[in-house]
Amino acid sequence: MSSNKGIEQVYKRQHMVKQRYMDLYTHVYDYCTSVHQQSSSAAGGSRSGSNSGRSGFAGKKMIGQVPGGAQLNGSDLMGEDVLAFYTKQWEEYQFSSRVLNGVCSYLNRHWGIYEIYQLALVTWRDNLFKCLNKQVTNAVLKLIERERNGETINTRLVSGVINCYVALGLNEEEPSARGQTLAVYKETFEAIFLEDTERFYTRESTDFLRNNPVTEYMIKVTRGAASCTGIPARDDDGASREDLRPKTSGCR
Repeated sequence: MSSNKGIEQVYKRQHMVKQRYMDLYTHVYDYCTSVHQQSSSAAGGSRSGSNSGRSGFAGKKMIGQVPGGAQLNGSDLMGEDVLAFYTKQWEEYQFSSRVLNGVCSYLNRHWGIYEIYQLALVTWRDNLFKCLNKQVTNAVLKLIERERNGETINTRLVSGVINCYVALGLNEEEPSARGQTLAVYKETFEAIFLEDTERFYTRESTDFLRNNPVTEYMIKVTRGAASCTGIPARDDDGASREDLRPKTSGCR
């Protein structure tokens, strides 16, 4: 049984019966135990070196599994089309990676420095994310602006992208640490989003004050503070919303 074919089956989301899943799990287990026996019998073998090799094996198995064709298929998309494409690819890839993580649970427990799921996220980040993140981020910002201007938008597209960016913030220096570093989210989205928000509400407040008294403006600020639109929520401490408070004084 080929592990490559097993990984391909997982990422193509082909139907998999329970026995097939167990066969793949056994294949990984057999590989782990056979290499362990070889390394144990080798003179001067070190555990740390074998761990590195084991982690390298897992990484090589994962590298080719990002949907490479998706990069070509999605590179010419814009607006909601690229968002729909990206979020669909991400959700399917994330699901498949969790399935593979289960198949490789023995490898995760006894061998790897990184779990297979973490390696899968690194592979996504270094491939499809790097290829599409600029046009995806721009599309999200335009969608948020449309909502601020009173249009009804598909907020699921926004939240799907944000959740992906948050998930990609891996702590590579401490793989065992729980949670994300949010580095990817902050660098590729939050900083641009806050600047864009400040420009939008500065322009809006200037236009409002040009035609209305300050008292009306203060009423508008008070009402808007509790109902600002276009502020993505994060699954952490809500820092995005806190950073936005001084920038959204012109909210409707």
